Amino acid sequence: DYGKPRIGVFDIKSQTTVYQAAKLLFGDLKLKLEGLCEYSTVVSILSEVEVGRAASVRNAQMALIMSVSPWEAKHLKALAELHDTTVTLGKRDRTIFEKDRAISEKDRIIDEERRTAQKLTNTIKEKDSTIQHHEAAIAEHRKTTKKLTNTNFEKDATIMKHKATIKERDAAIHSLQDENAR
Repeated sequence: DYGKPRIGVFDIKSQTTVYQAAKLLFGDLKLKLEGLCEYSTVVSILSEVEVGRAASVRNAQMALIMSVSPWEAKHLKALAELHDTTVTLGKRDRTIFEKDRAISEKDRIIDEERRTAQKLTNTIKEKDSTIQHHEAAIAEHRKTTKKLTNTNFEKDATIMKHKATIKERDAAIHSLQDENAR
């Protein structure tokens, strides 16, 4: 039925319908097919369509119906799908790139936190080592203090013995002096 132009599955029965269908379909087709296939009959017909003019749309419909071979339409459809897929893959690639960048940033933060944790661990080890040295020094001081205390006790005992000896001698001297005085 070549007498009634069609766009896709839409019957065109009025200028308003022509305009709406053309705006929706021809406009989309022009955008999708631009640059995909320069020597295509469909692309050259669509590039001349004035979407706002019903006569232009009708002429384009007739030209498409009369002059486009089925393989070209399939080829253009495949090109359009390939283009859509390429755009989708580009978006996915950008998403993957952004996620990779986010992961890299998180990895950088984790590495930084690991370095900070390692520095803290090293600081703790240094402090523990310092504490161990101090504890060893304190233990050594305690030993020295204990030795000095023992030495002091021994000296005190010796002094007490000397005092007792002195007392005994003083008592002996007093006793001798008392005997001499008598």
